Amino acid sequence: MMYFSQNSKGFAIDYELADELEVLDEFLIWEEECDEAFFRDRFYEKYGIMPSGVKMFEYGTFVKELEGFEYDSIYVLFDGDNFDDLSKQKWKDLIETLENQDIVLSDGAWKEIECC
Repeated sequence: MMYFSQNSKGFAIDYELADELEVLDEFLIWEEECDEAFFRDRFYEKYGIMPSGVKMFEYGTFVKELEGFEYDSIYVLFDGDNFDDLSKQKWKDLIETLENQDIVLSDGAWKEIECC
């Protein structure tokens, strides 16, 4: 099996936080249908920053050597490529919004099985 390294910034999200961030409906769609497009679009509409994805790091599956994030938690992720294009003010506003909810934006790294 081939693993490839990944890294990203992100924050843990659950139903309560999704509701506070006004993205609960889209979070539920992601959870039920495994379709993150609605969540990403709504998040961008609300905060002006496009997440690279929503991911659950399940222990014992396709992920190993997880650092900075916790297993069995769901994260909103932002790839490093997104940071160059982000408005500094929008990014600052998002961090402030998260901090008001006692949420920290973390750096994470992991190895994932290459499928296909």
